[in-house]
Amino acid sequence: MNNIVEFKNVKVSFKNEDFFKNINLSLPKEKMIAIVGKSGAGKTTLVNCILKGIPIESGDIYLFNQNIKTTKNNWKRLISNVAYMTQEPNLIQGDSVYSNVKRSFRNYKNWFYKLLSLLTKKDEEFLFETLNKLNILQKAFQRVETLSGGEKQRVELCKAIIQRSQLLIADEPTSNLDYEMSQKVIEDIKKVNQIEKISVLVIIHDLKLAYKYFDYFLIIKNQKISLIKKDNLTFNTLVKLI
Repeated sequence: MNNIVEFKNVKVSFKNEDFFKNINLSLPKEKMIAIVGKSGAGKTTLVNCILKGIPIESGDIYLFNQNIKTTKNNWKRLISNVAYMTQEPNLIQGDSVYSNVKRSFRNYKNWFYKLLSLLTKKDEEFLFETLNKLNILQKAFQRVETLSGGEKQRVELCKAIIQRSQLLIADEPTSNLDYEMSQKVIEDIKKVNQIEKISVLVIIHDLKLAYKYFDYFLIIKNQKISLIKKDNLTFNTLVKLI
């Protein structure tokens, strides 16, 4: 499988009006892909189509080489391989970093370990190694509510690694952060992509950040979508295409 997501003749409509039509795209696996476009262009709509949050009128979408239309009984297992980040991290604020990340474990030793949420020594080491990898180990037993916005996003990335996700989708994960912290978050996402080989799909508005860190650009404009490799365009060309 060389592609993480594929669109084949996909059409999306709202109130009997076409929003997207004839989408034919293949998103390569293990790459950093930025979804860019003006506000209202349909960036979140496209992501929601992948996640089955919005039904497609016709065509097919393949996730991990599986047609999402025909995976009704298998959808829960399929979507469990996708980690999803938003502007507001999905964390229990009163719990520790450790507890939040621990909940992402799925492969327990046996049913007894799962029932009591027990980790083996190997799993425990993996958890702490992951926290260390993303420079959050020193705050493992702090409550999440005491962390900065960027640190909370690091915890989300730790969860993605722990649950062994194949795809990370992030919807404007830096929109509430200043430039310096935004850059750190994208650097962390890049680290996860490179070390863990997790495919990354991010909706992002900051084109400078996007151009610096991403491999491909999924450009949405006037209800048309194109995928362009970074090697094939300059920053100024990217700006003009938006």
